[in-house]
Amino acid sequence: MGTLINAGAIVIATLLGISFKRLLNDKRQQVTMYVLGFLLLILSVGWWLLEVIDLRKNVEMLEPLLVIVISIPVGWWLGSLIDIDGKTNSLLKRIETKFHWPPITQGFITASIIFCTGAMAILGSIEDGISGDIGILLVKSGLDFVTAMMLASALGIGVMFSAISILIYQGSLTLMAAALAPLLTNSFF
Repeated sequence: MGTLINAGAIVIATLLGISFKRLLNDKRQQVTMYVLGFLLLILSVGWWLLEVIDLRKNVEMLEPLLVIVISIPVGWWLGSLIDIDGKTNSLLKRIETKFHWPPITQGFITASIIFCTGAMAILGSIEDGISGDIGILLVKSGLDFVTAMMLASALGIGVMFSAISILIYQGSLTLMAAALAPLLTNSFF
């Protein structure tokens, strides 16, 4: 459910960003992105402190961090091996040409990278799959909403198509976590 909310937030924000493009000048976009970065920093530090204060979880905190530390380089290596970037760019260029659309590639790629990377996408999806708790994904949806609006005002409709990336990426993680939930211990999250 959290992934659907996140994808919906991106679609709606893209439409708003395109509609109100003239109100979202460069200075407003820059200030908004700085504020979002600052809020994300505060949230991250707050969540980290909550975990550190609970001394029983200190050792158990290493398990999900180890998964992330291993998963990111393996994902980059696999992505470069199968040339995801090249294939995605090629597909989007063909779609642009076939349907006579304005360039969508830059908006799609930029937004997909921003929305699909980071701990909130990974941990939020896994937590949603294991326990049904969509709290992290709701916070991520709010951040992605504002970011998508800013990106859409600058990069156009391509940002909206990143919702497909969110559905595939976060949805796959959520479904995988739900399938593996019986095998995972409660201490994992």
